Amino acid sequence: KGDFVSLALQDRHLEFRYDLGKGAAVIRSREPVTLGAWTRVSLERNGRKGAMRVGDGPRVLGESPKSRKVPHTVLNLKEPLYVGGAPDFSKLARAAAVSSGFNGAIQLVSLGGRQLLTPEHVLRQVDVTSFADHPCTQASGHPCLNGASCIPREAAYVCLCPGGFSGPHCEKGLVEKSVGDVDALSFDGRTFVEYLNAVTESELANEIPVPETLDSGALHSEKALQSNHFELSLRTEATQGLVLWSGKATERADYVALAIVDGHLQLSYNLGSQPVVLRSTVPVNT
Repeated sequence: KGDFVSLALQDRHLEFRYDLGKGAAVIRSREPVTLGAWTRVSLERNGRKGAMRVGDGPRVLGESPKSRKVPHTVLNLKEPLYVGGAPDFSKLARAAAVSSGFNGAIQLVSLGGRQLLTPEHVLRQVDVTSFADHPCTQASGHPCLNGASCIPREAAYVCLCPGGFSGPHCEKGLVEKSVGDVDALSFDGRTFVEYLNAVTESELANEIPVPETLDSGALHSEKALQSNHFELSLRTEATQGLVLWSGKATERADYVALAIVDGHLQLSYNLGSQPVVLRSTVPVNT
């Protein structure tokens, strides 16, 4: 007895159940899951109403029973969250209808945007091993090169390259370019180039001008705060992506940014009051 929330596999169908104190809601997938293949499932609950979506299929809706006297819209959980099984199934609510653990692989569990299958979130694990039938965990080693991390994406994977490398498997060593080189630089969505801003350059060079002796050169960093002029030539097939950013990563801080949004260039900046957004009508990803 008591409140609970569960996801279980019953006769090849996924069942999302929860009880808020008046009885269990049972939301069952319309189609059986494909055995031996990765399946993505998302669960939602808002009050007594719940929803489950398997893969790219439609949302299946459900609702827990209501009471005339008590709303029964809040989930009161006192026990830990178990993934893959439980230490004693006899102590689980009968309405959950589970008596055995999961036999298979679980790649990702996200709760409110937070990934749970990480060491800092695990209180205890019993006889859990890595799933070996995946490129990222195969015995011969993962396919990412040059010290890159292999990130599973269901049956596929993404290589997270260290600095100085790019490519699908981080196989390409980046050749550093300098100001004055005429050939274009290539970016893959994870690479970047960092420059000092004019104010920081002045501080590093110990250029602290005295007000009465300011000349045009000494005013360079001050002018950068008053106005900005950027000019660049780019080529892309992507519809989203950051092109340029300067500012602090804090709320309400000054910044200037150039990005591609829905295939159009968008300039935005904030001088301390509110953001200003200018968007081009000409698409750049064609």
